[in-house]
Amino acid sequence: MEPSSSSFQKVRSQHDSGSGIQAVVGFEDDARRLVEQLLGGKKQLQFISVVGMAGLGKTTLVKKVFDEPSVVYHFYVRAWTTVTQQPKKRDLVLGILKSGFNAGTEDSDDMELSLMLKRRLSGQRYLVVLDDIWDSKDWNDLMLCFPDDNVGSRIVFTTRLADVPLQVQSGCYQHPLRFLNEKESWDLLRYKVFLDEACPSSLVEIGKQIASKCHGLPLSIVVIAGVLANDRTAQWWSQVAQDMNSIASTAPEQYMDTLVLSYNHLPDHLKPCFLYFTAFPEDYEIPAWKLILLWVAEGFVKIQTTEYNSEDERNMLEEVAAHYLKDLISRSLIIISKRRSNGGIKSCIVHDALRDLCIRKADEENFMHHIPNISEYFHSIVETPKAFLVQRLYSRENYTEGFFSPPQGNFCFPKDTPNVQTILAYNGSGKSYVKVMYINSYNLNILLVFKCLRVMDISSIGIDRIPMAIESLQQLRYLALCIEACFGGTSLRKLKHLETFIVRSQYKSVLPDGLLECYKLRHLILKGNFRCITQLDDLETLSSLQTLSLPISLADVEKILGVTPNVRKLTLSKDLYLSWRSLTIPNLAKLQYLESLSLRNNLGRSSSDELVFRELSSPSMFPITLKKLTLVCTFLKWDEMKKIGMLPNLEVLKLQYQAFRGEHWETHDGGFCRLKHLSFKFMRIVKWSAYSDQFPNLQHLKLDECVKLEEIPIAIGDIYTLDMIEIRNCNPAVVKSAHRIKKDQMNKGNDLLKVSIFQE
Repeated sequence: MEPSSSSFQKVRSQHDSGSGIQAVVGFEDDARRLVEQLLGGKKQLQFISVVGMAGLGKTTLVKKVFDEPSVVYHFYVRAWTTVTQQPKKRDLVLGILKSGFNAGTEDSDDMELSLMLKRRLSGQRYLVVLDDIWDSKDWNDLMLCFPDDNVGSRIVFTTRLADVPLQVQSGCYQHPLRFLNEKESWDLLRYKVFLDEACPSSLVEIGKQIASKCHGLPLSIVVIAGVLANDRTAQWWSQVAQDMNSIASTAPEQYMDTLVLSYNHLPDHLKPCFLYFTAFPEDYEIPAWKLILLWVAEGFVKIQTTEYNSEDERNMLEEVAAHYLKDLISRSLIIISKRRSNGGIKSCIVHDALRDLCIRKADEENFMHHIPNISEYFHSIVETPKAFLVQRLYSRENYTEGFFSPPQGNFCFPKDTPNVQTILAYNGSGKSYVKVMYINSYNLNILLVFKCLRVMDISSIGIDRIPMAIESLQQLRYLALCIEACFGGTSLRKLKHLETFIVRSQYKSVLPDGLLECYKLRHLILKGNFRCITQLDDLETLSSLQTLSLPISLADVEKILGVTPNVRKLTLSKDLYLSWRSLTIPNLAKLQYLESLSLRNNLGRSSSDELVFRELSSPSMFPITLKKLTLVCTFLKWDEMKKIGMLPNLEVLKLQYQAFRGEHWETHDGGFCRLKHLSFKFMRIVKWSAYSDQFPNLQHLKLDECVKLEEIPIAIGDIYTLDMIEIRNCNPAVVKSAHRIKKDQMNKGNDLLKVSIFQE
């Protein structure tokens, strides 16, 4: 029976302020004119600039146009990269390659990357956005990478500086953004606070006054809306309006001062969390899990109860920290940059203007102290006694070997221990793919001075081994490192308070001695190639461990899992086949709290193994609590999918690089009752047979580099819950089937299904 059109009226309660996609109130004509410029005009390569001050909505406007269906359909390639104040051509080229083609690696040199970009753009009708360009030389460095093949390609850039467009290209179409008028300001404020609800009549007049005092600056309106949304009473709104009177001014330099109110009205527990964004580089996408663990380690998160034991309390602290992040997002102080496959927050970013506010307030309150290197801090102690009391040091420099070098000359270290509890060092570019600089661990002996250190993240600086000084930092809660060679003989046995330990290694390394005796350890994340040297036979139960990422032998994994019964997130990346036919991993069914599992097999990639089809060693090898499963290079038979489909709580399934082998997957009835996200990446499947009732709760289908797949089953479109079909670099027939599904659904009254296509 055909579903009626009313069946597709889905209930949604998502607030757009946190998604990074804001309503373009007042800019409808601007959006229309930009679309006309993109789709019409000459066939030659054209340049379009959107100019305006910070917070005026340049990025929001261009993002909306970038995602317009007509624009998506018109351009074969679309790419977006953000330009920092001190950009490097390499970073910009890599950003475009990764956005438009999912290509480009840190191993390629600058010339190879530039040639790769030009080659991939040649003959294509492309749209490239350079967001927040500061100087014409940023464009000049890139100009030769963009071919003009007379096919209607466009380059759009946003800038705060009116003279940049003229310096970039004489024929550039310049689109200056204006401030919102009073009606548009009130419309935006009302929408951000109430969405589709009606505004109570008692708040209309005071709301219009507040909107007027934002002087037409969208960012100020959005942030003030975050202050108002949590308390919709006339008394609170009147108080906010009164506070705005004290900073009301028509001077342009005062427009951004309205943002100070958003900080002043933050609850005390959120202020340090917001100021923490000071430490991260400009335009840096900050992983949500990192923020949460850092906030907990810093002691920012409090629970107003004593009813929980220590283990439950730590779980609660991380849950509360996650609510803190959502609260900052709901107040429009932080923007979600990426979402997880289950809809959660993957990473976030802070607007440049709000980041400036963070830096200013952090300096005023002596919350954080910026240093280019450790030596600079010790010199500042001598010159400014206030520096001795600072609790947190951070750096965003491009590192050299001298970052940890001790002060030169006859400098004497202070007699007392500095009050520093935190050292955060992130690469100045904010890009994860920038190569690290390696230094000798001997230089890190300077850390012996910091007896109060609780948090240290120097993972952007490679060191040859864990320095001996680490053993003396017994207050450490959070430690993140990058090791070049090995761990040496350093022991972590004395770090009894350590909760998070993150290490990535370029070469084969060993687990540090005593690590698994840190009984408070909650998150152990190892990236690289490791082997155990710790005695595993006499381990005590590590009941606190929640996250475990282990690229070590299965024999060692089994011993560790035997004493970690409360693990919630597990990643195994090693040789997962101990027998010829079966995927053999430790029995996970006893992990009663496991929610996320990632299996990344390192064997079986050779051509001699091409015809081997694997099986699951046991139908009950996965715990029923599992919500997310990622399989990489596991070479399973498609028939084994029936066992996975019976997992009662599975919501996310990711299949990558021959996770399953065979040309045909015929989906069976009775499984995947809660599956919301299904993704294929580099899978060689040719035919997929499925019906809508076999995925009753699917919301997101993602196909990436599936070049052999012939089509998406048209019945997939009849899944009532389906929101998005995302396709990247697949068989053109798959693209056609996606368009056919979209058209079929629109004919049935479902205009909510989105189809997103990225083709090289």
